[in-house]
Amino acid sequence: AVLLACVAIVVVVVRSGSAACAAPVQAAAPVQAAASGKATFYAATGAGNCSFDAVSTPMVVALGPAEYRSGAACGGYLDVTGPAGSVRVKVVDQCPECPAGHIDLSREAFAKIGNPGDGIVPVTYRTVTNPPVPGPLTVRVKEGSSQFWLALRFDNHGNALTAAEVKVGGGFQRLSHTDF
Repeated sequence: AVLLACVAIVVVVVRSGSAACAAPVQAAAPVQAAASGKATFYAATGAGNCSFDAVSTPMVVALGPAEYRSGAACGGYLDVTGPAGSVRVKVVDQCPECPAGHIDLSREAFAKIGNPGDGIVPVTYRTVTNPPVPGPLTVRVKEGSSQFWLALRFDNHGNALTAAEVKVGGGFQRLSHTDF
């Protein structure tokens, strides 16, 4: 039997302005403009189209295709304000039927900003830049990866990832992004 191994070195560069850094950015980030819309809720687990793991108390959101941006929003955070308060949620899923301005929160997150009995509430929300994250950056090799196909899932980055590269021979190869 022949054992084939695939070894990859993953390089993640965090950029702020024109300088690269290895630690989270501590400077105050610019305030993003708030969007107005409506929120509903669903039986979220924290898992979803972004391939994150389920959690016991999911404070998460699914976005419509325009805001989900083919998965580019995965792992980012939104601050959502509704009639009963505010909550910070992590983008973990896509809501294919949601138009721009309609966000679908986990039931737990929705209960922080509105009465679940209402089913739908008006909200404002904004993308959080450089949020504190629950741990260090993680990279998981997704199930099904082999010496012929490699899929990586990044977590605890907080901001939209714009690129990832793997070392191949003496150079680097940019990975393509998928919506999952």
